[in-house]
Amino acid sequence: MNNDKNNTNTNASDSEKGKCKDLAKEYFFIKQHQGGSSEVRIVEHDKLYVPEKEESVGSIIKTKACTLRKDYHHLDSNEKAIVSLGLNSILDLSHTYPDAQSTLFNNRQWLHLQRTNRPKKYVSEEYAYISNIIQPIFKAYNPAKTSDQNWTAIYIQAKKLAEQNDPEIDISKKDISFCIHVMLQILMVIKHESGLFSDTVDSSEWDYIVKFWGPITQRLFYFSGLRLKWGDTHLTMHDTIGDIVLKVDLRIIHESIKQRYNVENEVGVAEAAEENPGKVKFHSDRCKVLIESKAIVDRFILDGCNIDNVDSLQICGMEIYFIKLELRDHGLYTGTQHYHSVVDASLNSLDKYMDLAMNLLCFRDRCIQIHNIYENHLASCRGQQKSAKRSAPRPIDDDISSKQTWIRGTWNPPRTTKTPPPPEPSNLCSQEQ
Repeated sequence: MNNDKNNTNTNASDSEKGKCKDLAKEYFFIKQHQGGSSEVRIVEHDKLYVPEKEESVGSIIKTKACTLRKDYHHLDSNEKAIVSLGLNSILDLSHTYPDAQSTLFNNRQWLHLQRTNRPKKYVSEEYAYISNIIQPIFKAYNPAKTSDQNWTAIYIQAKKLAEQNDPEIDISKKDISFCIHVMLQILMVIKHESGLFSDTVDSSEWDYIVKFWGPITQRLFYFSGLRLKWGDTHLTMHDTIGDIVLKVDLRIIHESIKQRYNVENEVGVAEAAEENPGKVKFHSDRCKVLIESKAIVDRFILDGCNIDNVDSLQICGMEIYFIKLELRDHGLYTGTQHYHSVVDASLNSLDKYMDLAMNLLCFRDRCIQIHNIYENHLASCRGQQKSAKRSAPRPIDDDISSKQTWIRGTWNPPRTTKTPPPPEPSNLCSQEQ
């Protein structure tokens, strides 16, 4: 993601920004009554603007979300996404126009936002060498042979390479082994779980997890020091932010010992759905994954650890989406999608899944990186506690202190149609004069 904040407001004139600053001094959270109706207007302090709009992007998405909130259960999927994202101060730039929050802008404005906030894709070149090592798998395909003959020939090559690159014998080969494992898993579901690729077979979301994505992600995190926790469990908040009711399909966990107790800390999450879940479910899961990621970022920042972005996964049947959530500016988080892949039942193009395998390795590396940053933070905190009696504790870094003021409240979407929409978070926008 582009972290250069200067290029996000280059198209907004000085006069436009000046007007917004004047408004920000005068209004923060306003309810204006006109003709008996209540109009909500939010003014936020983010510095993200689009052409032909005086209000900042944060102000626009939050104002609309507040306006629609009370009618949440009567809204369509786009409007529900607007409410869920806006009340969580999230701008989701992964949608194409006209969809979800993009409907709050015209097409040109939305393209401007996407262009100036492009997702930062993984740099996977360090794993390119693996493609050469496992070329025998891809070369085993022969178009003159039957499907069964090709499957057997490819499988034999994959098993042979798996034995030659066993990470239990040589840990330096763990990444090669993982890529081979991905190919083997694809081969096994093509032969034994063909229903996962069929539109006429009713497969549940857990069919896709148990039979395909589960074995792949479990193997991905071998030797990483991280643990995967599957199945509708709550995020760990550690008293830094308000509890949220969302349950997570997969939590990628860093564990530490605090006062002799084991403490779980999420470094990433994933949500899963069946194949072609429909617009309502897809939007709901995308919002859920972003809200969960926001809660993780908030916890790190409020804990004094400079981790302002995390990556997450959204699974829909045999499709997978890689998503990044970043604390972008005052009261504004941005979500972007930086990779997408679909697994099909074809044997003649297995080499295309090397891209998927390498992106999964990069996702793992980012989770490990967050783990290491947080471990160093905890070690530093322990060191400060030990030296507190001898000298004054080190003050919080200015960058962290600033980002702590950027954080906004978390809003929980209603779990059922009988659950009334919760009120807006008390700190939906900045209260600074």
